[in-house]
Amino acid sequence: GEGEGEGEGEGEGEGEGEGEGEGEGEGEGEGEGEGESNCQVDADCNANQVCGASRSGTDLVRTCGVPSGDGDLGQRCGGGNDCPTGLCGGSPNLCSAFCDSDDDCAVNQRCDVGQFIIGGRVSVISACVPQTLDQLVCSLDADCTARGQTCSAIDTIAGNLTPVCDHPPSGTVDINGQCSVNALENTTQCSTGFCDDRDEGRCIDTCIQDSDCGGNLICTASHLGNVVGRWCAEPCATMAGCGFDVGNVDSRVCKRRCDDEDPVAGARGFELACTPPVGTLAPNANLGAGQNSADCRSGFTINNGVNTYCSQPCGADVDCPTGTTCTHNSTTTCGGVEDVFTYCRRP
Repeated sequence: GEGEGEGEGEGEGEGEGEGEGEGEGEGEGEGEGEGESNCQVDADCNANQVCGASRSGTDLVRTCGVPSGDGDLGQRCGGGNDCPTGLCGGSPNLCSAFCDSDDDCAVNQRCDVGQFIIGGRVSVISACVPQTLDQLVCSLDADCTARGQTCSAIDTIAGNLTPVCDHPPSGTVDINGQCSVNALENTTQCSTGFCDDRDEGRCIDTCIQDSDCGGNLICTASHLGNVVGRWCAEPCATMAGCGFDVGNVDSRVCKRRCDDEDPVAGARGFELACTPPVGTLAPNANLGAGQNSADCRSGFTINNGVNTYCSQPCGADVDCPTGTTCTHNSTTTCGGVEDVFTYCRRP
């Protein structure tokens, strides 16, 4: 009798420690005066200008000028060059601006006194700093819009990694574009804030239904067993469809996912989607003592009564490793729905 052994086995302890102290960096101490300026806040400047800062000796000078960086007010930043006004600070660091009141700031910021590096010196100024907000679980960016945030971070809630609202990422890579940081939360590369990790990772995003994803992507269960919610993913039918390379342990695989809770149409059953590899064993490799499906790159095994070995989805014999054929039908169900896919099997 045949049977398959499966297990997600991909639990990761994610949750990056983010944010730097306000005004971190090198520089001399405060003590300068205000030089002759032509603005105090952005509202004092023309429509396409901002109120930026520079140095005249030790004096701080505020001058209207064109934006110096591409980031938006309230967006994460790595330094002043990322921001229109040249001001980057807070915890976490966000693009800032001079302010007189909260109305001069983004929704996710407040006007307060903070430390910023300007011209190599630490300046204590009245500027926009991150707003302290209660944690909010989310499924879409729209859940976070009212607070000037996006659904772009992960926090541990009831033992699971859960999407929550956070400050907009500084990353510019769109969904399904390549990313390489080995962590689910990735605000510096992905515009969505998430990467499905590994060296050949892809930027992913949260979703409720397929229409939230765009392109040919589907909305399905997470590729990690301890990550809740539904996520956009690239559908597949074979390993080759994901660019699988048996000689590259980081190359992507076509993995079976149990999508047992579609909020629109009920349980969808199993889905096949491109994902980072689960384990390191190549297709058709025998499992050793103490090993299970989490040791296979595909995360899927078959037991033929003699051996337990790594298998993979297929559409025809040509999709299978030498010595196997595309003839195995799984008897496992997902949300009460039978598996409709076929897998590589030894004769």
